[in-house]
Amino acid sequence: MKKKILLSLCLLFIPFVSVSATGISASPSNVTITTGESKNVTVTVTNLAALMDVTSSNTNVVTVNKAHLDLTSNGSGSTSGTITITGVSGGNANITIKTSDATDFDGNDYSQTVTIKVTVNNPTTTTTTTTTTKPKQNPQPKQEPSTKGTQAPQQTVTETPQQVVEETTQSIVEEATTSLKDDNSNGVDDEIEFASLKVVGYPIEFDPKVNNYTINIGEAKAIYLSATPLTEGAIVDKNGEVNVEGLNSIDLILTYNEKTSKITINLNRSSIPGPSPKIEKTSSSKFSLVVASIEGVIILLLVGAFIYKDQILSKFSKKEVVTTSKSKLNIYDEKNIKDPIKFDK
Repeated sequence: MKKKILLSLCLLFIPFVSVSATGISASPSNVTITTGESKNVTVTVTNLAALMDVTSSNTNVVTVNKAHLDLTSNGSGSTSGTITITGVSGGNANITIKTSDATDFDGNDYSQTVTIKVTVNNPTTTTTTTTTTKPKQNPQPKQEPSTKGTQAPQQTVTETPQQVVEETTQSIVEEATTSLKDDNSNGVDDEIEFASLKVVGYPIEFDPKVNNYTINIGEAKAIYLSATPLTEGAIVDKNGEVNVEGLNSIDLILTYNEKTSKITINLNRSSIPGPSPKIEKTSSSKFSLVVASIEGVIILLLVGAFIYKDQILSKFSKKEVVTTSKSKLNIYDEKNIKDPIKFDK
């Protein structure tokens, strides 16, 4: 019994040793912010020397100010660092802290990933509508004309609540209509139009009130457009060379202050092609003229060569006949072979 009491007293004097757990933590681990708001998060390492990568799963929702974090704890204690996250737009995303190079104080490699969940809310907007009502004037009492020389007593007309509401509503509508008219009196037309439209090589009779045209392009794969707006500052979506391969029509869209105007050009691909640019016709004509000239020269040379050949052959034939006629022929008489008869011709 005495031994047990002594052992209990000895244990009371043995000091307790606190050992911190090795690792990485982030506080807070769940963050809720609004668009444009920033918040700091504390990252703590214990018994480690750690180089960590910090990334956002969706930078369109939330961003973080640091891409890397390098922390080394003091001895067997802890060391903390701070990162700042900022909300970009409404949504949910995660901030991930992952060790890229970490060791504990025993020299062992260490790996850990910490995730911070972030919720970004869009700021709420409050719209206040103020309605101004013109003050109601008290109606003047109506007087009835006197009859038989005696003045009738005055009568007061009292309006019902419904009439007051109707008149108030009418007043508000009139004010809103006047305001809209003032807004529209800035010199901008309600409709926007094209000032001109040309398709190079294809005739079009442009009319600002016509929004549909047809041209014959045959097998053409591209056309050249020149379109200008009538309203200053308006934008045409197509101008210059336009690829029309495989298309049966194209639309030209004119845009100004959220208003649009459209012209459709139908592309007829029948066997009759559309007119070609003038420069191509001029080049083709010049080339045909040069070819015709060369052919004419060749024909003249051939005709001259045949004539010259005929003259040479004719002279040669006459000379041979003359030579033959002047040669002597010895003809022997059958009766007197020894006495040849000579004929000179």
